[in-house]
Amino acid sequence: MGRLVKNTQIHTGSYAIRMPLGSYTVGPQRPQCGQVRFNESNNNLELFYNGMWHHVGTTGRVAIFKDTFIGDGVKTDFDMFNAPTGDERYFPGMEADMLVFVGGVFQEPSVSYRVDGSVITFTGTPDLGIPIVVLHNFNSTNVR
Repeated sequence: MGRLVKNTQIHTGSYAIRMPLGSYTVGPQRPQCGQVRFNESNNNLELFYNGMWHHVGTTGRVAIFKDTFIGDGVKTDFDMFNAPTGDERYFPGMEADMLVFVGGVFQEPSVSYRVDGSVITFTGTPDLGIPIVVLHNFNSTNVR
């Protein structure tokens, strides 16, 4: 059964509206794209789209993270220690959301490497002793 809104008019001045409140376990049984709620578990305003709840951005500074590695001539997979987790984690197709340099040379997103979660996988093997720098978190809306 739906919930009713008592005050259907929003007046100017010092008035506000209150979002539906709840925790991770409370919410619509079948959420629809575009629904908004305030999640009391993490104190975030959330919007439902693409099949899951997403945090609505806040103001402030967002930290840019840097992961560094040294090629060993064998490995192509590297675990990014500073990669975001949860709703903010990286999915395949998000390669353009980071800057990657191997030996100081910029790497072409989705051509030179792929990303999934905290793992960056290079299409070629970085040579022994070559520094690898990954700058990421540019697309985050999480103020830390």
